[in-house]
Amino acid sequence: MPGGYENCWPAWLLEEWIKEMAEANRIKVWQLTECDWYAGPELEGCVLEYLKNDGDEEALDEFGEPLLLDDAAMSKLVLSDPDGEYAARSFAVALQQFIDSNMEFPLAFASTEY
Repeated sequence: MPGGYENCWPAWLLEEWIKEMAEANRIKVWQLTECDWYAGPELEGCVLEYLKNDGDEEALDEFGEPLLLDDAAMSKLVLSDPDGEYAARSFAVALQQFIDSNMEFPLAFASTEY
């Protein structure tokens, strides 16, 4: 809602709009291929970023429909660093760290290949 109009809208409608905007801008993680996970507010941006980085449309087609990770998967999956630069942590913790570090999304979030 445009600024300055908060007092013109019923409180319940304003609250609903705020919830919708927060959900629309929430950073999510999708598994796009057998090996690659991307994070961003929308799937389309993640796919475009993947294609820009990897350009492997065949891998996208082979994997099929991208998988949006739910809270359980975000807590279960672990992001680790084979070089030992940082400690292993859940996808959920890693995503929050990326957000807190003001990373620009969409981005390559995790991969089993490097």
